[in-house]
Amino acid sequence: MTEVVCHQDFPKNRDYEVFDVLGQLFKRVTIRFTNDEDWRLARVLYEPILQGKLEQEQVASWIKTVDFPIEETEDFYKFSNFRSCLLEVYIQLDKRHILQDDLKEAIQSFQY
Repeated sequence: MTEVVCHQDFPKNRDYEVFDVLGQLFKRVTIRFTNDEDWRLARVLYEPILQGKLEQEQVASWIKTVDFPIEETEDFYKFSNFRSCLLEVYIQLDKRHILQDDLKEAIQSFQY
């Protein structure tokens, strides 16, 4: 997915599809990731930002719409995988000193 969204021919008006696919993926996986899958999936968000293909405001707005109701143990795994993905996005952008306030706030306030 990272290669697709970063490709020069990927249309900006289809960014929402990336968010849809990521959201569906995180909501379907009912186990806790154990091999850094969450960190690799974070690349789908931060690499396009680094390459100017995706705006941080778009990611922040999307995060605010994502909801993980916790009713069963598996629900917490889904939430935790997503939170770990967001943490990696935060770290990768922050260490380059480009993390904008709106995305920083969206990630920091993400909770169940």
